[in-house]
Amino acid sequence: TTHPEIRDRFRHTAAHNGATIDGESSSEMRGPFTWGRRATSHVERYSAETGDAYLRARHEGFLQMPQRVAYTRTIFFVREGLWILRDAFEGAAPISAEVHFQCASDVTAELTTPRTALLHDRTRPAAHVWTVDAATLVVGPGEVSPAFGATVSGPHLRVSGSPAQNVTLYSVIASPLMGVERVESNGNGLGTVTRQGVTDYFGFGPFEDDALRIRTDAEGWWLQCDRASGGVRAWMGAECTRFQFGDVVLKP
Repeated sequence: TTHPEIRDRFRHTAAHNGATIDGESSSEMRGPFTWGRRATSHVERYSAETGDAYLRARHEGFLQMPQRVAYTRTIFFVREGLWILRDAFEGAAPISAEVHFQCASDVTAELTTPRTALLHDRTRPAAHVWTVDAATLVVGPGEVSPAFGATVSGPHLRVSGSPAQNVTLYSVIASPLMGVERVESNGNGLGTVTRQGVTDYFGFGPFEDDALRIRTDAEGWWLQCDRASGGVRAWMGAECTRFQFGDVVLKP
C-alpha cells in the first residue's frame, strides 16, 4: 500500500494468467482496498476421465464494460502433460484481446518462432508454448512478488490476435517430455498436435470431416491416434452423444 503504482500493477489482470481486452483488466480497481466492476466466474462444464479433464468457464467482467464482451475459457488437460486452452471473446464492436502467462522468477523464456516459445526452469526444459492461426506470441519482462514488499522479474508471455468483433485465441502448453513437433489449426474448428508416435486432434463444437473420418457432436473433444497404425489410443468428448473415427464407433 506504500507504493500504489506497484500495487496496481500486480492487481492488473495482465500480471496473472488471465485475459484482457483493449488493455483493460477483467475487474476494476477503485482505490487500495476497493473494487468496482468485478469479474464473477462461473464453471459451466467440468468432467474428468482417467486423468484427462475438460473445463469450460466464463466470467462477466467484460460484459460490464462499454465493449460488452462475453468471455469464455475452455481447457483440455491430457494426463501426459498437454494443456489446450481456448479463449473466446464475443463483443458488440471490434476489440483487441490478449491472453497473458506470468512465469516464475527462476524461469527463462525464449521465443523460437512468432508462435512458439520454449521455457526453462533454470537449466532444465520446462514447457513448450504455442499459439495458432493468425495469433502472435510475445515474450517480454514481467514481475512476481515472492514476499510482502518484494518484487523480482520473470518472463511474461502474451498471446494476441488482430482486432475483431469476435476473437478466439488458442494456447497450447506441453511438457518437453512429450516430444511435440508442431501444433496447427486448419481454421475450421480442428487443431492438431503432432508428436513422437501419436497425433492429437482436438476441436470445440460438433465436427465432421470426411478426409479425417471424424464425426462427433461433442461441445469439446480430443482424439489421440497412433501415427504408425492410425488406430485410436485415447479419446474424450464433453456433452457427447456421437463420436466416430472411420469405422470405429467410440460413442454411439
